[in-house]
Amino acid sequence: MARGSWGVHKTSLVCLFCIVAFSPHYALEVSLIANAGVLLSDGDNSLVIDLPYRPGAYGYAEYDPSSIHPSGSVTAVITHEHLDHFDPELFLQTDWSIVGSNQVTDGLPAQRVINGDSIQVGRYTVVALPSEHIPGHRSYRIRWKGRVLFFSGDAQNPDVLSGQPDFDVAFITPWLGCALSESNTEFEAARLIGYHRDGSDDFCLPVENLVRGDAFRLASE
Repeated sequence: MARGSWGVHKTSLVCLFCIVAFSPHYALEVSLIANAGVLLSDGDNSLVIDLPYRPGAYGYAEYDPSSIHPSGSVTAVITHEHLDHFDPELFLQTDWSIVGSNQVTDGLPAQRVINGDSIQVGRYTVVALPSEHIPGHRSYRIRWKGRVLFFSGDAQNPDVLSGQPDFDVAFITPWLGCALSESNTEFEAARLIGYHRDGSDDFCLPVENLVRGDAFRLASE
């Protein structure tokens, strides 16, 4: 009886060791591609925010769209249809899925469009936040394994951040930064990163500066 009982306990200890030793520890890699284009990847699924856009559109950064190599299943998350945020011709050269307003997705193959204001893509929860700029413009709140990120796109009104949960990372433009500095909008972000800039923009508040190609990782909670 004692031998059998020890066998059960030994097996349990071995299995517990297996769980601890081999449980996956996920990390999210966040890369600034160019302009407002950001790549999120956890190895299994990638989100490309405001990519692909037309290189040099409206005087913003040139880049090589073919140099983007997302891993796993890829979904483009697009704030609006201006060419410095999205180029449908370049998108159609990929096999990516897409999330965006009707103004963005109109005319694209229906089987590649993911509809909804709150969707699940792998470990990501993507929530659209309608925001002022042009009809159909969306900012996005993206949650990944407890980490929360914000992408402003070209949002102009700081109210888009009002009432939001605390962010681990928030990407904002110079004009939204200045609007925030002049408003009483309350929000919290562990890292406030400035993007969509040409090198001379004033954000009117302290932001972290990334240059094209910079990347960092967020560990899962």
